[in-house]
Amino acid sequence: MRRCETSTYRSNRRAWSTTAVRVGLACLLPVIACESRSTPTVPPVPSATASASAPPAVPEQNLFQPGEITKALDRLLAPLPKPVRILTITVLPTQMVLQVQNAAVPTEVHQYTYRQGSVSGPQKVKLLGKGNLKDNLFRLRAADPRVAEEALDKVRAQHKHPVDKLVMIRNLPESMDIQFRVHLRTPEGELVIAVDKTGRILGPIDVAPTPSE
Repeated sequence: MRRCETSTYRSNRRAWSTTAVRVGLACLLPVIACESRSTPTVPPVPSATASASAPPAVPEQNLFQPGEITKALDRLLAPLPKPVRILTITVLPTQMVLQVQNAAVPTEVHQYTYRQGSVSGPQKVKLLGKGNLKDNLFRLRAADPRVAEEALDKVRAQHKHPVDKLVMIRNLPESMDIQFRVHLRTPEGELVIAVDKTGRILGPIDVAPTPSE
């Protein structure tokens, strides 16, 4: 059976992300409001002002660098009530997306996003499908997130393609195992390499496209 993970959609007006995760028979889609805002008219800038030097841009944090995944995850988990029951952890080059069970309403899932040291959320996730949410959840102690960096290193050593993202998720419906899935961008399309929770490479897997409403 195919798995379904994360997609990003963009429009000319504004970019937003829609995260879908299929674990077992459950598909999850966050409900994200996208506002349309008009752009105010900006008067011409005098030539003297235009020549002024702009402050240097701050480089974006690269979460694929050593130690950054653990740092971002610690920041996301710190304010959440314990124990945290995780649905998915998705790591992109400049942001991390965490989906967890809502401790106050166990039938709900909330999404939090880390970017450049800041955390946004919670954002309610819309659950689709007939799967059992409880089966899909796991605690952090079940798998060491530091293995994610080891998984990246091992996959990069074998494949020279750019890494788009890394996903930590249960391997339902095939098994209850927790996997790290490294998504690579190749000339032929996306290649997903599965790594078990100990860091052992399992090989390529087939991931279905994200469902849309």
